[in-house]
Amino acid sequence: MRVTGINEVNNFLNDYIRKVEKEVDTGMREGGELILKESKAITPRQSGHLINETEVLKNNNGYEVNYTADYSVVIHEDLERRHTTGQAKFLETATNKNGNKVIKNIANKIGRVK
Repeated sequence: MRVTGINEVNNFLNDYIRKVEKEVDTGMREGGELILKESKAITPRQSGHLINETEVLKNNNGYEVNYTADYSVVIHEDLERRHTTGQAKFLETATNKNGNKVIKNIANKIGRVK
C-alpha cells in the first residue's frame, strides 16, 4: 500500500486503530466468556442457582465476569467449607488458569489486523 500526504496517513492510522480496538474488544469478551465457562465447571453446586446467576459485562476497562447471587462472595472465599462438587476460589482459579490464553488470543487477533 502506498500512502502519500498527511490526510491519507491520518485516515489509515484512524482506520487501523478502529480495527485494533474492535479486535481487542472481541478478544476481551471472548476471554470473559471463557473464564466464566471454566469457572462454572468448578463452581460448587448445591442447588445450581449459583452457576445460573452469572454475567459477562462490558465496563470502562473491558469486561468483567460476575456471579450475581447475593451469597457468591461467601462461597468463593470460604476455604474451610468442603463441597461435594466444585471448590472455593472458582473464579480466581479459572482466571489464573486462562489469563495467558486470553492474552494470546487478543494478541493473535491484533496481529491479523490489516
